[in-house]
Amino acid sequence: MSIKCTAIIKRKSSPNPRTGNNELRPSVTLLDESGKVYGPLLFQSFEQMAARLSSEAGVTHEKLQDCYARYDRGEELRILLNLENDAAIETLGFSPNASHAAK
Repeated sequence: MSIKCTAIIKRKSSPNPRTGNNELRPSVTLLDESGKVYGPLLFQSFEQMAARLSSEAGVTHEKLQDCYARYDRGEELRILLNLENDAAIETLGFSPNASHAAK
């Protein structure tokens, strides 16, 4: 059973534990077709996030490359995902127990 989700990617300010300075990092939240929200997950860089979405969710390199300029300008990105099952949500790093209904 395939699960349709939307990956919502934003730039989020978070403190760097080594320096204490705030840095802009990619934040990914999943929204599934039933309205459940998973996340957000914070990544160290766009490249790290792109590698995870590419390897675990099948997002193409070309799609991610097209999104980078918009991400760099601070725009919110939405990428449609077709995941194989609930386990794929966990494989991406999201906890199914932490999900809640979208408002």
